[in-house]
Amino acid sequence: MSSISLSRRPVVGPERSLFEELTYDGKVVKREPKDEEGPSHDHVAENPFDNKSSRTLFDAIDQLQTCGAGQDIDIPQLVIVGGQSTGKSSLLQSLVEIPFPTGQGCCTRFATRIVSRRTPPGSPNLCIVKIVKPDFDLNEFFNYGANDTYKSFEERCETLSAQRFSDIVEKVQKDYMGIDRGKHRGAKNFATEVLRVELSGPNRSHFSILDIPGFFSTAADVHPEEMAGVKRMVTEYMKKPQNLVICVADATNDVANQGIFDLAGEHVEKSRLIGVFTKCDRAKDSSQAREVVRTATKPDVADDYTSMKHGCLGGITVQSRSLDERSEEPARICDVEEIPCTIPQLENSKEFPILQSKVQDLLQKNLQARKALGAPRPSHQDRVQYLNDVVHRFHSAAKLALEQPGHLPSQGMRVRNLVAMRNRKFDSYLRLNGHQFEFEDIFNPVLGDAGQPEDNSEEETASSQHEPPQFTFGVLPPTPSASPTPKSKAKKVKERPPQTVAQARKEVSPIRQKIREEIDVFQNAGLPGLLNTDVFPKLYNEQNRKWSKIALDHLRGVAQDTIAAAMEILKYVDEQCHLSSDAMEGLKSIVMDFYRTEFKEARKRLEDYMEQEKSFPLQTTNPRFQQSLEERRIKRYQDAFRRNIDDLRDWLHRGQHTASTIIDKVDLVLVDLHFDAATRMENEVHDVLQVYYELALETFIEFTTKRVIEDFVSNQKGPLRGLSTDYILGLSEAEVEKLAREDEATLLKRDGYNQQIARLERAHAIAENAWRQTTSCEGELLTA
Repeated sequence: MSSISLSRRPVVGPERSLFEELTYDGKVVKREPKDEEGPSHDHVAENPFDNKSSRTLFDAIDQLQTCGAGQDIDIPQLVIVGGQSTGKSSLLQSLVEIPFPTGQGCCTRFATRIVSRRTPPGSPNLCIVKIVKPDFDLNEFFNYGANDTYKSFEERCETLSAQRFSDIVEKVQKDYMGIDRGKHRGAKNFATEVLRVELSGPNRSHFSILDIPGFFSTAADVHPEEMAGVKRMVTEYMKKPQNLVICVADATNDVANQGIFDLAGEHVEKSRLIGVFTKCDRAKDSSQAREVVRTATKPDVADDYTSMKHGCLGGITVQSRSLDERSEEPARICDVEEIPCTIPQLENSKEFPILQSKVQDLLQKNLQARKALGAPRPSHQDRVQYLNDVVHRFHSAAKLALEQPGHLPSQGMRVRNLVAMRNRKFDSYLRLNGHQFEFEDIFNPVLGDAGQPEDNSEEETASSQHEPPQFTFGVLPPTPSASPTPKSKAKKVKERPPQTVAQARKEVSPIRQKIREEIDVFQNAGLPGLLNTDVFPKLYNEQNRKWSKIALDHLRGVAQDTIAAAMEILKYVDEQCHLSSDAMEGLKSIVMDFYRTEFKEARKRLEDYMEQEKSFPLQTTNPRFQQSLEERRIKRYQDAFRRNIDDLRDWLHRGQHTASTIIDKVDLVLVDLHFDAATRMENEVHDVLQVYYELALETFIEFTTKRVIEDFVSNQKGPLRGLSTDYILGLSEAEVEKLAREDEATLLKRDGYNQQIARLERAHAIAENAWRQTTSCEGELLTA
């Protein structure tokens, strides 16, 4: 914003007494006739802002303020602030030619907006006085009670005399604003409403000024909280970024002692602050007057306080002087008529498109918010429709949570991701820790130390004699059919320490020990040496005893994630629909009922499965059972041969291929393979149990993840899909009313949205119309 000063100064020369110049930023705009007794009001000077486009924007701004749009958006306006008794009212009287009562403190009890507009030549002068709401809620600053009587006040007249205006002010204070001065209980020294004075006539200028109560720092005749309220009121008007603030100070007092500049420096940007010094003609001496002038015209060379501490757009001095005195000071030092009343117009053309955009955005937001509340629902059918709309939003989000979780904004709502992660952890944990006993691994080594047969050719000679292999593991000693080995030519074989069957049966794993114990228990009821198959169900149920707890913990985890997601989805829907507290709590209760019911069902399915595993006979039609069992039997045969590979290799290398030695070797291998009957029985039980357990584990994992977990998550009566339109249609009329009735908060919200939308729609229409007109004006100028 540029610095503006509209001032009149006498023309030096022969025409000095006849004309004076109207200057704008030091440039002559127009010479106007001037008599020696004072300024002429018969001829109105041309204003650089007085064109069709500027008048249109000015009228639009005024209409926006009149329609109450200032409650929703910041409308550009000129605001006059200052301390009490600084000459603010006198300044305003000189500016707007309204006979404000001065020295009585009348108009400083409430804000006053003066709107002036020029009408076509020949039209009558008109003054309309009303009381309107402020731009924002001020009751919180003063804690005054609600009062609507002001709405009925209106006064119309052609001219506003001092007495007429004084009577209006007194009437307004007493009968419509309820002002009761003093510090007694119930006293009300200020009002939050705004007195609007609208002036129109062919000789008027276009401007709008807001005067607010003067700032003071001592609560001598008012309540302390009212003093604080005035300060907050002044501060709020200062903080509005669209307001241009004229800060009035008394030139006869030290600026350092005038707190209004501290307040302005704290809350007003330099680009929208103008300082005005009044009572310059009352300065004690000429040096003080000169210092004030210097402060106003050259703030960069003044000290911290005289430069208004924080800087401002410009400074203006105001005083009443004779015609001769006017020629002694530069144009910047001006009369009261020279205050730039048209300053806001300069910015209107820049701010208006921004303001127009803000109105449009705010209108759309409020329309969406009101739409989210739903239409008013006085009938049962209306309430059912409202609930169906809410449930449809919930159902759509729940469907995304299960089918396309990536489209939801929150990780907590992505149920499919959470369930998949828990299923993987469940699968891994159950395979590693689901058994009671660890199964044995069948020994399956490679040949030799390095996986290849050993080459012993260097240790053998042509005269070496073959000798029978020395078996170190078995229940029978080797036969003496082989020739003794010469001591000098004996081969160094890798020998294992002799181990008897009794020693082998002592060193057993926990599962083999359990198998052995159960075989002993069940074998007592049958023939010796024969396996009683009743041992398998007992061992199997012992081995899978952890399954139930692990699966139930998994179900609980999934259930917690699912109900948390359902509640978060409800919250998500609430943000869109602005549900009442009754509706929100009611829907939460319904979802929780679905959750509890379905969790019980899922838990029962899991418990029933485990009960069947315990009570039903072990059976399977899976071909993998026989295949895996045969593989383990073959591995045990292979194990027996591999344990004797060194002895076999040594024997074969000796060239002893007689039938007797071959038979002896086969006998020893078979003895080593089969051990005794008890060991063979233990091996068979172990392998059958392991194969059946692994197949049953696969089945249990699939059952848990699909029939228990997935049924719980995706069930049509579960916490995510149970809340449906079918459910709503099945509710009674009383239940629907309880859920969908509009509580007081919802009614207040809708009423607030309706009022705000009405204001914004009017503001939008005003802004659109004004912008079309100004665009048309600019087009006409370009064409011309």
